[in-house]
Amino acid sequence: MFWIFIVSVSVLIITGYSINYIDKLKYSVFHSNEVLEQVKDDVKSRINEIVFLREEKNNVDLLLAREKSRNKSVEVRTGQIMEKMTPFLEVFKHDPSRAVFIGQPIDYIVFGEDEIVFVEVKTGKSKTSKKQNNIKKLIEDKKVRFELVRFEYEQS
Repeated sequence: MFWIFIVSVSVLIITGYSINYIDKLKYSVFHSNEVLEQVKDDVKSRINEIVFLREEKNNVDLLLAREKSRNKSVEVRTGQIMEKMTPFLEVFKHDPSRAVFIGQPIDYIVFGEDEIVFVEVKTGKSKTSKKQNNIKKLIEDKKVRFELVRFEYEQS
């Protein structure tokens, strides 16, 4: 009888422990679902923050691009004005009446009495183009010549 009592008590203890353990597992699972939901909400919130920050960055990038474009436009217009005014400024060392504005690829050709000068006007940090650098090299290498083109026509 003693053994039956011990087995009965053991079964009750084990059953009680199992029920307690099952209750704890149920609570844990229920609680973990709450935690999972909270984590999901946090992740959604972070994603929304990231989307918002990306949109803000895109807006800032757009504003910077517009500002850069405006600045470049002002620089180009300033350069074009300076190109036209250069013959009348002290920096221009040639007779303005002998300067012919070409614009592209070189700004001026000055027809002096004893030389012909190619003049390129630059403002700010602008640099000569590849085409302009090539023209400069051709001039320095004395690969410049004069060519006459004549058209014949009949007079009536």
